[in-house]
Amino acid sequence: MRTAIVCACTLVPALLATAKAPVPEAHDARGTAGARQSAPAGALDAPTQVPIDAPITAVTAYQGRAAITRSGAITLDQGTFALRFANLPASIDALTLQAKVGDKARLVNVEYLETPVPDPSGSPAMISLNKEVEAARLALKTLEEDRAMLQSQLKLVEQIGVRATSDATRDGGTPQLSLEALRQQLAFVQTERARLVGEDRSFAQKAQAKAHELAALEARRSSLGAAERVVRSAEVTVAVPDGGEVPVSLTYLVSNAGWEPIYSVRGAADRSGVTLEFDANIAQRSGEDWKDVSLTISTAQPTQRANPPALSPIFVNIFVPPPPPPPPAGGEVEGGAAIGQDMYKNADRYRHPDKSGGGFGGGGGGSGGGSDGRTAAGLDADDLSEEKILRAKLGERIESLAAGAAVVEGGTAVSFELPRKITVPTNADRMIRTRVATITPKASFLYTAIPLLTESVYLRGKLVNTSPYQLVPGRAQIFMGSEYVGPTTIAGVAPNGEFVVYFGIDRAIRATRQLVMKNTTESGVFSKAVETVRNYRVLIDNGSGRPIDMELLDRRPVSRNEKITALAENLSAPISANAEYVRDLQPQGILRWDLSVPAGATGPTAMPVTWTTKVIAPKDVNITHVPD
Repeated sequence: MRTAIVCACTLVPALLATAKAPVPEAHDARGTAGARQSAPAGALDAPTQVPIDAPITAVTAYQGRAAITRSGAITLDQGTFALRFANLPASIDALTLQAKVGDKARLVNVEYLETPVPDPSGSPAMISLNKEVEAARLALKTLEEDRAMLQSQLKLVEQIGVRATSDATRDGGTPQLSLEALRQQLAFVQTERARLVGEDRSFAQKAQAKAHELAALEARRSSLGAAERVVRSAEVTVAVPDGGEVPVSLTYLVSNAGWEPIYSVRGAADRSGVTLEFDANIAQRSGEDWKDVSLTISTAQPTQRANPPALSPIFVNIFVPPPPPPPPAGGEVEGGAAIGQDMYKNADRYRHPDKSGGGFGGGGGGSGGGSDGRTAAGLDADDLSEEKILRAKLGERIESLAAGAAVVEGGTAVSFELPRKITVPTNADRMIRTRVATITPKASFLYTAIPLLTESVYLRGKLVNTSPYQLVPGRAQIFMGSEYVGPTTIAGVAPNGEFVVYFGIDRAIRATRQLVMKNTTESGVFSKAVETVRNYRVLIDNGSGRPIDMELLDRRPVSRNEKITALAENLSAPISANAEYVRDLQPQGILRWDLSVPAGATGPTAMPVTWTTKVIAPKDVNITHVPD
C-alpha cells in the first residue's frame, strides 16, 4: 500500500527544464552521509530511490502519545530522489507523517508504504526464537524431574522418622530401646528433612522463574508469527537543484507511549521551607527503542480534538405521550427486566504502578556541582594545568546534565526539554523516572484541627509555585523531615499559582472537643416554645515546644425554616474574618477560628475555646435531629 501523506511543493517547471544531467559517481548503497548519490540522466520525473540511515534522535512525549523524530544527512547530486525511511513501527499514526529538509533541497512530498513480506517462520529471528523456546522447555523439564526425585527422597526420610518413632513406641520400657540410637535417628531425620525442604523450595523457585521465561518466549514467538506481515516505511521525495549534503528528518506520532508526572514534596523538619521534586515517569511499548535521544515532555494532548465540542439547542414543545406498547402474547407482562439501565465502565488513562517506593531512577536530582565549584574560566593563574582545566570542564558538564529541564512555551501547551540524553526501551514492564526540576516554592505553614471528627491536628502547607514550571496534575509522595507521611495528589498549578499540601499529623499537638452541657426547656404561656442549649469546649494541647498558628473548625445548626431559630453565642474567641470563609462556609454553619497557640499550652494550661448553640422551635413543630 502506498499512501501520499503530504505534498510540500510542486517542482517548478523551469527547474526541470534547466536541470543538468547528473555526474555519475560511485556511492555506498546505504545512502549515509558522505556517500554521494546521483540521479541518472532523464530521471527527474522518476525519482531515484535511496535508503537513508536516520536513527531516532529526538522524542516529544505526551500523555498517551509520543512524537518521534528520525534524523540523518545524505550527499546528493542534482536531481530528484525518494529517500526511504525503513522499519517504521506498527504503532505509527501514518496521518501524522511530516518531513523537513535542509536548504540545498526542496521537499516535494511524503508517502507512507506498507510492503508485504514472506512468512517469518523461516526467518533467522523465528529460528533463533524456536531454539530459545526448546531450550527453556528442556530446562523446565529437567528442573521438574530433579524436584520429583528430591520429593521422593523427602518422602523416604519422613518414612524413616515414622519408623523410628514406631519402633521406640513398641520397645518402650524394654532393653531393646536404645535412647542414644533413637536420638541419632531423629537428629538425622530432622537434619535431612530441613536440607531437602530447602532444596525443594529452591527448585520450586527456579522452576517458577523458568516457567515465566518460557511463557514470555512463547508469547514473543506467537506475536512474531501472528503479526501483520508487512514492512512499514516512508519515502520523502526531494528535489536538489545544485547538489550537496542534505539534512533530512521525519517526524510521526506513535501510540502506547507517554509520560506522567511524579512529585516528592519534602517539608523541612523545622518548618523553614519546602522542596518539591518534579519527576517524569516515562514508559513506552511503541515497538522501537529510544536510544540516547533528546527528550522533551509536553503538556499538550494530541489525543484530544483541537476544536471545542458543539453546543446543541434546547427546544420546548407540548409533550405528546407515546402510545402504550401492545400486551405480549399470553396476556401477561413479564417483570424483572431492567429498562433503560445505564452501564458505566471506568476508563482510566495509560499508567504504570508506582514502583518507585519513594526512590528515584533515571535523571537523579535537580542540583549538582563540579569538583570544587570553580569553572575553567575562574581558575587561578597557578592552577592552569591541563588536568585541572579538564576536571573543571567535566564538573561543568556534569552539573549541566543534572540541571532542570528548559521550559518552552508552545501556545496553549508547555514543554520541558531535558538537558541530557535518555534511553527508554520498548518495554511495558519498565518505567524510566527522570528529574524534570527541583523547585523551592514559597511556603507558609498552618495547623488544621477538626476535633469534632478527630483529636489529631494536621500540618498544612500553603505553597506558591515561584518557578517557571507548569505543574501537571499527578501523584505525589509527602515527606516531613526524614519521615514518609503518605501519598496525595497535586492539581495543575501554573507559575505563581497557589496550592495546598498536607504534611500529616503532628503527634505533639492535640485538640479535644467536649459537650460541657445540654439543656432543653419550655418557655411561653400561650404559644410554648422548646429551647435546646448546648455548651461546647475545645482544649488545644500544644506540646511542640514552639508557638503555632492554627485553623480550628467546628459547626453550628443552621435553620432552614422561619419557625426555627438557630444561634451561636458566647464565643470565647472571634470567628475568622477570612473573606473566602465568610463567603463560602460561614453561611453553611461552619465555624472557623484563626488562633495563635502559645508554646507550652499543655495539660492544665491547654488553650480553651468555648461557645454556645441554641435551637428554638414551637412545641408543636417536630424538627429534624440536631447532633451534638
